[in-house]
Amino acid sequence: MKTLKLLASAVNKTVVVSGAAVTGAVIGGAAGSVFGPIGTVAGATAGSFVGGIIGEHAAKLTAGFAEDVAIHFEDSIHSVTEGARTTFTAVGKGVNFAKDHINQAINDPVGTMNDIGEGLSKAKDTAESLVEDAKGFFEKTLSFS
Repeated sequence: MKTLKLLASAVNKTVVVSGAAVTGAVIGGAAGSVFGPIGTVAGATAGSFVGGIIGEHAAKLTAGFAEDVAIHFEDSIHSVTEGARTTFTAVGKGVNFAKDHINQAINDPVGTMNDIGEGLSKAKDTAESLVEDAKGFFEKTLSFS
């Protein structure tokens, strides 16, 4: 439950502060545009700063609401975080698999090249077999004798 409240607090603060900063930047940039491009940039910068400060205060006011929402959607949040954990675990296994093969190739480049050569040879044999089978099929199918 404590983790859920911390997650809600972090999401709330991120969303509220970011939203207020972006809103401030848009308003400040629009107001500053009266003074040209430099005014637009200066206005957007000042507006973003002020919006961020306002967002910090607003986030404190909305924290309780965010925690209540998080508690209400606890099962959904847990399923999403578990899905993310599973995905990151799978990605980590894939990275380790690739790392192991890269290390193997570095440690034994000749063996790796031989393995690649054997794999290409098998692929070539399979492709030749498929071509021969297709050729035989079409010769029989399209034969008019």
